[in-house]
Amino acid sequence: MTRKASQNDMRPFDVIEHVFKCVFPILLLLTDKPSPQMPPGEAPDYFDMHYQFSAPYLLIPPKNSILKTIFWVVAVPHFFLTCMTTFLEYTKLFVGGSGNFSADILNFGISTLHLMAVSRVSRWFFVKSHYDKVLKQVREIHTELYYFDYDHVDDSSSKPIKKYVEGQTLDTRRHCLKISVAFITFVWINIIISYVTNYFTFPEVERWNPHKNKTSTYRDYPYPLYYPFDISISDGYYWLGFFYQPYAFLFLMCAFLCIDCLTVNTIIHLTSFINILNFAISCVDRNLNKSLSFEGSLKITEKRILKCIKMSEKIYKCCKMLNDVCSSQLFFQQICLSTVMCCSVYRVTSRPSSSEMIYLSSIVFSVALEMFNVAWQNQNFTLKAFELLSNIYELNWLSYSVKLRRVLLCFMMRIQKPFHFTMGLGFPLEIGVFLTMVKSSYSFYALITQSGNHLSYDQN
Repeated sequence: MTRKASQNDMRPFDVIEHVFKCVFPILLLLTDKPSPQMPPGEAPDYFDMHYQFSAPYLLIPPKNSILKTIFWVVAVPHFFLTCMTTFLEYTKLFVGGSGNFSADILNFGISTLHLMAVSRVSRWFFVKSHYDKVLKQVREIHTELYYFDYDHVDDSSSKPIKKYVEGQTLDTRRHCLKISVAFITFVWINIIISYVTNYFTFPEVERWNPHKNKTSTYRDYPYPLYYPFDISISDGYYWLGFFYQPYAFLFLMCAFLCIDCLTVNTIIHLTSFINILNFAISCVDRNLNKSLSFEGSLKITEKRILKCIKMSEKIYKCCKMLNDVCSSQLFFQQICLSTVMCCSVYRVTSRPSSSEMIYLSSIVFSVALEMFNVAWQNQNFTLKAFELLSNIYELNWLSYSVKLRRVLLCFMMRIQKPFHFTMGLGFPLEIGVFLTMVKSSYSFYALITQSGNHLSYDQN
């Protein structure tokens, strides 16, 4: 397999990289264009693009010592300010909230969403080295494919393996890029619309100002945060809080999505390797040179099978390494997303305005899509791994030596127990778990509804 991409293949990546260079030139300078280690002489792949994609959110420290010092001087206060929003949100809820039970439940859900992002972002710099090791192993799977070629067969001009690998690799890159761009674009649009709508539609009201001991003019923020200073429009620092919120939420959620998409897209790449492995196994007995003797053809077949087995071992090794890094994080993430979906649905039942209904619907849809995407990509890997059994079974076993048959039997026994990505305490992360989380979210919703009804009854 060769990874020297053509101009058309890399065009989407080049365009996005050029945009980031123009919009964030200083941040890209600080990141010093770092990327996971690559074998020498190979063209940039998706993970290089993803690291460039993550650079504006200060997730990638530079390699240069001077730039690294400048990076941490900027990054430490930056991440402190972005992660502090969750503490301010929960503080606002605990000191009294908004006085509206339905609105407070929604704010609790949004705070939980931000807490999930804080948990992933705050751990990133402690687990980044582990991610780099996983990506290095993924690149070695690419390198391993160089040894599976058809230079010695009569159909060498077509090179079916090479064509399939190039097509599969390109489709995987495009699919991963679409997922990352879609989620991050949604965050940008959602936050921009929220604060533009807040400025032009939220009314100004007069309330008692405890800091000034008089009546001042206020406008509520889209997301209530606790501020220890005066945030009135007329006498306080309203604009400081107004611009702090979109800055913090935008960088927090985009940084989270960069980390989450790196995990999911790595699984997608591993699934593409399983597809390549399935195709390679189906081609083991095909396109053999007719001029070769039986023993010569058998040696070529044996070499191909051993290369496929070695490739599968590398894939499973990458899966285990990735699962060890992100299992507990995905467990906490799925619980938080279920809570967010439950709280948003409860707010919908309180008959909000049409604009808020659209906003809540987008939140529920994006959260459900994120939960489903993680579960589906994990299950899809397992299903594709099961297909290896049928492809191995259809090989020409009768022409193989006894030793090679034993090797294939051991290979099949290993595949009969395919790798399952798990979350937390060993729960398999699949569609069934996703449906269970949705049902649990509905049960939590019923509990909140009952509590809200009792609260309304007591107040009356």
